[in-house]
Amino acid sequence: MRLRELFGRYVSDVVVEKLLASKKYPALGGESLEVTVLFVDIRDFTPLAECLRPAEVVEMLNAYFPRICEPILEEGGTVDKFIGDAVMAVFGSPAVVPDHARRALKCAVQIARCSQEFLTWLQQRFAGQDIEDFRIGIGLHTGEVVVGNIGTPWRLEFTSVGDTVNIASRLEGLSKSLGWIIVASQETILAAGPGVVIGRQAEVSLKGRKKPVAVLEVLDIKE
Repeated sequence: MRLRELFGRYVSDVVVEKLLASKKYPALGGESLEVTVLFVDIRDFTPLAECLRPAEVVEMLNAYFPRICEPILEEGGTVDKFIGDAVMAVFGSPAVVPDHARRALKCAVQIARCSQEFLTWLQQRFAGQDIEDFRIGIGLHTGEVVVGNIGTPWRLEFTSVGDTVNIASRLEGLSKSLGWIIVASQETILAAGPGVVIGRQAEVSLKGRKKPVAVLEVLDIKE
C-alpha cells in the first residue's frame, strides 16, 4: 500500500505492478540508474498567458497537463515534477526497463502530436482571444542519475538529479533557437535503436561543458 501511495499518482499502474511483483523497490537513500530524462515546455508561455485571465490560464494548464502526462504514463515513464508550465519525466525509474530511451522518444513524438491537437482546443475554448499558435519544445538525454528521496525531513520528494537532468533541460531550452520541436542527444538516439526518423543535426555548446554536444532533431520513430 505504501508503494501505491508513493508512486500511484506519478507512474502508470503497470509500473507499480512491476515494482510490487519484483520486490525491487527504489532505495530511499538514493541509487544510481541509467535513465532517459525528458523535459517539455510551452514556448512563449508569457505572451500566451497575457491573452487570458488568470482563471483561464489555470484552466488551460489543467487541460494541457493531462494531455502531456498521458503519453508519459503509457510508455512507462514517471512524471517527476511540474516546473511552472514545464514537465520533467523520467524513463527507467523507479522501474528499471532496458528500452527506456526508445520509450521516451515514442512519448516525445506523441506529445508533439498532442500539442497540435491542443491548439485546436485552445482556439475553440477561447474563441476571440487571438490565440494564433501553440508550440512546445522537448529535450531528451540518456545517462546516469541519482534517484531517491531528496529534500528536508518535513518535505521529501522522490526525484532524479545529476548532469543527465541538466543536459535534458538545456536541450529543451535550445529547441526554440534551433527551431526544432524534439531535440535529442546522440546518447538517446544510439540507445533507442533502429527506426528513429532524424531531421537536422547540430553541435551545441552547453553551459558548464567544455566540449560541444551532438544533438539531433527527432521527427518520428517507427517499429
